[in-house]
Amino acid sequence: MPVFSSINSTSRSQLVREQLEQAIESGIFGPGARLPPERELVEQFGVSRVSVREALRSLEVLGLINVVAGRGCFVRGDLVENRDRTVRQWLSSHSAELADLLKVRAAIEMLGAEEAARRRDASWLAELEEAHHAFATAVEQSAPLSELVQRDVRFHETLADASGNALVVELTRQLNSYLVEARQLTMAPPGRPNRSVREHRAIVAAVLAGDEKAAARAMRNHVKAVQTAMAKFTSPDWEEADD
Repeated sequence: MPVFSSINSTSRSQLVREQLEQAIESGIFGPGARLPPERELVEQFGVSRVSVREALRSLEVLGLINVVAGRGCFVRGDLVENRDRTVRQWLSSHSAELADLLKVRAAIEMLGAEEAARRRDASWLAELEEAHHAFATAVEQSAPLSELVQRDVRFHETLADASGNALVVELTRQLNSYLVEARQLTMAPPGRPNRSVREHRAIVAAVLAGDEKAAARAMRNHVKAVQTAMAKFTSPDWEEADD
């Protein structure tokens, strides 16, 4: 049984999912392996049963595990073949809801980028540059998908923090928890992580320059690119193509 880190955060289910996903991708739990019982996960993570169940549900949606009633949760044996297909199906069935979430995300994050550029807090700008560099480095090193998604989320949440707007910060974190499955799919195809790096770079440059309109525009373009990618990757005739 691996030793997981205790979690103290409002996004507990997301962090539980991330640790379990890393354990699966690293081979700690290989194909066909049974995950620890729910009560053991509750004790190990130090979270509620609800948080653990939500994390397991997300892993099932992502095509990483099968939940067998009365027996437990098992890592799928066909991870590579099944993952993208399962998530595409899920995204297709939730397309209207996700479209609304992305519209809200665009409005909130455009405001956050604009206010970060206006505020230009030196300490948060340094944090933003570091978050961007960490994501770019992970992409360059072909890090696991779960790490790319975590670093992408960190970039966006750091930008929200840099805005100094408490409501932007809270709503950004809430939206990130809703968009876990969407981020997994749109970050997976070849070329998409590199495009995200370029889009993040444009946002950072505008914020550092104090150009509020350019910052909002760069964020709008980034979210629009995510929307386009999601529509493309959930279409029946989707085919992987390198950047």
